[in-house]
Amino acid sequence: QEGLIAGLRSHLIPRCERLSGQTVDLRVSRSWPARLNEQADVNVYRIIQEALNNTWRHAQGRSVAIALELIGPRAVVWVSDIGSPSVESPAPRVHGAGILGMRARAAILGGRMTMNAGSDGTMLRASFPLANLLP
Repeated sequence: QEGLIAGLRSHLIPRCERLSGQTVDLRVSRSWPARLNEQADVNVYRIIQEALNNTWRHAQGRSVAIALELIGPRAVVWVSDIGSPSVESPAPRVHGAGILGMRARAAILGGRMTMNAGSDGTMLRASFPLANLLP
């Protein structure tokens, strides 16, 4: 109801920091739209939420960075953790149910999601046509 940025700042990020002990840094480019349509607000929020849940469950990183920016006609969301995958997960998962759900949410908005996992952390990139996110 408050919009994507307000929801991230007032609810999701504080909750993630409290539960995981990780620091979450949110960077929003000046060109990011002030308002998104309701479907975009919900789906982008849920993609970021699942990405944060994955960093909490599967990474030993101390911090997470979220960036929202426009690159040409596309809105891009980056979520990256800085650290190594947990000992219980020797190979970072890139095809679990949460990942499939994030890809499906990106597709609903006409976008696509990629994920790269390595020994120094994991980076999720979701990219959408800007026109599909606007009210």
